[in-house]
Amino acid sequence: MVADTQQLAAISEEIKNVFSNHPNISVKPTKGNPPEQYEASYAIQGIYKDDSGRIQHSSNHIVSITIPFGFPHFPPSCKPKTPIFHPDFDPAAICLGDFWQHDRSISELILFIGKMISGELYSKENTFNEQAALWYRENADKLPFAKIEGLPEANPIISPKADNLTESIEIDTLEDDDFTSDFNLLGIDHEKEPETPSVPQTGPQVNESAEFDSEKIWLLSRQKRFFHLRDLLKNLSDNAVFEGKSELADLIKNSIKDARAIYNEGEELEHRGLPAKALEKYRAVEELVSDYPKIQEDIRRTEQAKDLLGDWVQGDDQSQKESKQQTKNGKRTERSQPTPSSPAETKVTMYNGKHKKQINIVPIAILIGLTAIIAPIAYIYFANSNQYKRAEQLYNDCTDQMRAAKFKEASQSCGAAITLAKEVTFIRQQESTELLGKLDALINSEEMRQGLAGNVLVNGSYIPISVAESLRNSQKLIQEGDKLAASADWKNAVETYNLVMKAIQEDPKIDPSIQEDLSRKIKRAQANLSIQEGNTAMEKGKWQQAREHFQQALSGIRSFPPEEQKTYQSSLQSNIDKCTFLLLKQQGEEMFAASKWTEAFDLFQKAIQLGTKLDQQESTALTSIQADAARAGLYSTINEGKTAFANSDWNEAIRKYANASKILMDNPGLLNKVDTDMNLQKLSRIMLQASIIRDQQEADQYISEKNYGEAVKQLQQIIKAIDNSPLKQEKEIAEFRKKASETLSSVENEKEISEKIAYLEQHYQDLFAQNYPVSSHDSLSSPVITFVKKDGDKLLFRMQCIENGRGKPFTLVMFYSFSTTTGTWSFYSSTDK
Repeated sequence: MVADTQQLAAISEEIKNVFSNHPNISVKPTKGNPPEQYEASYAIQGIYKDDSGRIQHSSNHIVSITIPFGFPHFPPSCKPKTPIFHPDFDPAAICLGDFWQHDRSISELILFIGKMISGELYSKENTFNEQAALWYRENADKLPFAKIEGLPEANPIISPKADNLTESIEIDTLEDDDFTSDFNLLGIDHEKEPETPSVPQTGPQVNESAEFDSEKIWLLSRQKRFFHLRDLLKNLSDNAVFEGKSELADLIKNSIKDARAIYNEGEELEHRGLPAKALEKYRAVEELVSDYPKIQEDIRRTEQAKDLLGDWVQGDDQSQKESKQQTKNGKRTERSQPTPSSPAETKVTMYNGKHKKQINIVPIAILIGLTAIIAPIAYIYFANSNQYKRAEQLYNDCTDQMRAAKFKEASQSCGAAITLAKEVTFIRQQESTELLGKLDALINSEEMRQGLAGNVLVNGSYIPISVAESLRNSQKLIQEGDKLAASADWKNAVETYNLVMKAIQEDPKIDPSIQEDLSRKIKRAQANLSIQEGNTAMEKGKWQQAREHFQQALSGIRSFPPEEQKTYQSSLQSNIDKCTFLLLKQQGEEMFAASKWTEAFDLFQKAIQLGTKLDQQESTALTSIQADAARAGLYSTINEGKTAFANSDWNEAIRKYANASKILMDNPGLLNKVDTDMNLQKLSRIMLQASIIRDQQEADQYISEKNYGEAVKQLQQIIKAIDNSPLKQEKEIAEFRKKASETLSSVENEKEISEKIAYLEQHYQDLFAQNYPVSSHDSLSSPVITFVKKDGDKLLFRMQCIENGRGKPFTLVMFYSFSTTTGTWSFYSSTDK
């Protein structure tokens, strides 16, 4: 029992009047007479996510609307029947925000949901679908997708007062891409589909005197909603003139014609068992005319068929490979090589051409002799000096190469340096000897020997170069991880530490103590990362994720020192309790919104038990949950009573409704006083009806069994219950009272007749013997007593029995009457008639 019959009938009549000719919305009843449940179908542009997660447009949406018990003080239950991607929609419910008030109508609600689907209305905070909320924020310039007509002016829609609902003002936003040559209203290749005229790149130029929505015409044309546009143009008056009207009409006609031809091809392909090719045709139809009837349903059906058939479906989609050519531009460098000019050489002789001079050759001879002596000495000096410098340079190269762990090259450099140093004879002999000593020490050192064997010195021990390189890289990464941890970049710190750990575990030669220290770093970083992620999830209201992160952190700190564990443990447990509390609250609200009252009540009760342990910051939420728990308990009890009522379990129904009444009386602030009094009265009426039906059914059972005494008791109980009820003056209850009284009178009469028949059956032998003296008691048998009629104050009975004592059996008959006035029996003869 959801609402009064008159109220439901009025709602049904209003919906018929408002939406019977609405261009975008149609509404049909689905349950009850008069209806208590409706399905609203919206032929407006909205979006949904397909199975691959991509955003798709659709102009076919269905929403179920159920009128609940306590309407209009309790809002209708709204659930989408088709997928809709919207911040306030999830598969189980639609969040109406602050829109619903008891003075709202169902028609207003239906239009409000339509504006939500079209993107005109959506919440910015506390949304059902955070992914949808993010998409709507990032694509706000594309909203709304379409403009929906409102209610008649006599019954306007009032915009919601919720601060977190945003109503877009613009009907559509035209991007630069919308006017490029790539934008084709037909969207079909000339070779594959028939050509149709293209839409002009500018909207229709409307005569200013025409009174119609030119922006809507342009929007429908741009969206290729040619069926809707065709109907709109048909309804325009002859005075509505704009430039390009005839061209637009031709475009609509040709587009619909071509779409029908392509659609027929798709149907033929689908009937031939080729869903992939049929799907291509249906998508071409949608691209050509976006509001083609039921095209979305055809596309979904063929998509499902294609997925089910797998490799048997051969589509025509082929990817074309494009080759990329890269052109390399060479640079030409021109070098200008100067041509040096050499001065003319002038040969000087001992003759000046004309005069001849006498030369003394003694000094010249001495000079030549000294030169012959000094030249070899100078050559040896410079040669030795040069060899020493080369040897010294090779020694330096050797040391550098050893520092770089290039031991093979270092050995070669040292060997070459030794060879050169040994060739130094008497010039720089002292320095050469010292250099040879250094080279000998270097080439025979442990470092060189280990290095040539492939080992290097690390932390006092020689290890293979590959291991040392891995260790150095590991230490470098550990230092990077430490820096990340110091800056609270725990995620990257954990990844860096784990990368090092993997490398260390793959090389058993690395010191195990490094692995132990690294393991402690990883656990500490992981615990802090879990705490960080938990705090982030809490800020976003993702209580389930936050609790999991905090529980992971709590598990991770068990390896910490006891004192450090205490530092973390208190705050972690507090956060876990808080997340659990708010998660239970959230889940309870979800169950509440889905009309799952029992589940909601249980979740709220668990939240209340946990909430008493939390700090004062959650006191407001706790108070809210306590009120929600009371409401959930109320609705759950009423729902259980309704179920019992439907199952004819009258005693259980009465008990549940009585409990619901008690909840209302024990929680006076649960509803406002008017609603409380009204609902208490409704519950009293239902309990009275249940008791009447119960007692009436029991009375009927007793009557069928001719147990008139018990039937009388049940009927008297019904009358007493009605007479003691404050609802006895109501028409429906008064009718119950009247019917029970009539039945009681009839049953009492039947009871009296039954008692008299029983009396006659018990005493028939005496009565027949009195009127037939020749008959003895023992000869009489097989009595049959029948009530004949009521004659005045007398009840007339026909008595019959069999006499067996005089040869053959005789049937004896007589009439006997009972006076209701005197309470006496008498023989009834024909003269008494």
